[in-house]
Amino acid sequence: MVDNRFDKYLILSDLHFGVEETSLNRSLIIESLANYIAAKGPWKSVIFSGDALDLNLSTFTISIEGKAEGGRMVIGFREFLKRLYNSPITVGTWVYIPGNHDYVIWNLLSVKKACVDILAKGEAMRSMNQPLKECVWEKGSAFISGVFPMEIRDKVTVEYPDHAIKYSGGKIVITHGHYLDPKQTLFKQLDKLIKEMGNVNRAVRKMFIETAQYQAIANSISYTPEMRKFVSYLFGPSSIAKTFRQIAGKNIGNLSRIFPFSPLRDESINTGQLRAIEFYLRYFRDYRSPPDYFIFGHTHEQSRASTSQIQRDKRLFPDKDIQVYNAGTFLPKRNKAATFVVVEIPTRGTPNVIPVCISKHGKTIESEFH
Repeated sequence: MVDNRFDKYLILSDLHFGVEETSLNRSLIIESLANYIAAKGPWKSVIFSGDALDLNLSTFTISIEGKAEGGRMVIGFREFLKRLYNSPITVGTWVYIPGNHDYVIWNLLSVKKACVDILAKGEAMRSMNQPLKECVWEKGSAFISGVFPMEIRDKVTVEYPDHAIKYSGGKIVITHGHYLDPKQTLFKQLDKLIKEMGNVNRAVRKMFIETAQYQAIANSISYTPEMRKFVSYLFGPSSIAKTFRQIAGKNIGNLSRIFPFSPLRDESINTGQLRAIEFYLRYFRDYRSPPDYFIFGHTHEQSRASTSQIQRDKRLFPDKDIQVYNAGTFLPKRNKAATFVVVEIPTRGTPNVIPVCISKHGKTIESEFH
């Protein structure tokens, strides 16, 4: 008899709690998502794949606790999780992967592990390799787990920079995607760094540090409402090009290095992104055996592609066609209020990746290109 059982994973990217624009400030969209999760469960895992909180354009307090005064109501991440938990859902584990807009969560966790805890024990800083580029906090040991309802905190894992799902015969890698974006890495691209520096380890280290430096600058704008409004004005979707020309003039390049606008925003997966994914897997993360699937977010454009689209002589994994999906976003686009991805892995057989969308009217359906 064929075993038709399978594990299900829900991948939610770019929720951006804390800003007025996220569709999750509408109870209708939260209810639609909660109903979908309840109806399609049980779930092996729910994975937040980056930018769940917008700590660059908002604050910890507003992103987590929300606000009701001054402008539109903002629903916080804590309230969102409470509403999900109070609906009849069954979830095995919850995974939180920091992205670039919530990079500060990784920063706080990594500084504690690689610096604060070491010094508190009287040990030397060099007792741990620096900088810390990856880590996992399991069973509610990361501070952000405290935002989840008490009953499920011990099921929360925080992992950076990616999370891998292993199944019989393969692997799925899930990450946010900011390391694929030159704007988020102070214009450092791994392929060019390796060529320039002639050393993979040094190139990876430089790219990691440059990314951390940029994220520190980007996060600093969240300290005052005035600065957040200024950046929002500069980088609103309709005003960015015009404003850049008016204010920056010849210094447009220097200004663009400071503020968190991404040239990949709203871009479908292209060969440039696919090549960056291969370099990320091979060198940045040292996946000698590449995954069968790669799922990311960051660009806010749900789409799919394959590394087979890369010219063969430029591929790092010429014998492996990696299926690539962008999970999408909860910032409204066109007639869609939200987009996300579901992965079904049967006990025997290959995974099924299902892109899903919620309409502005709250209807949840599979995305058209699927």
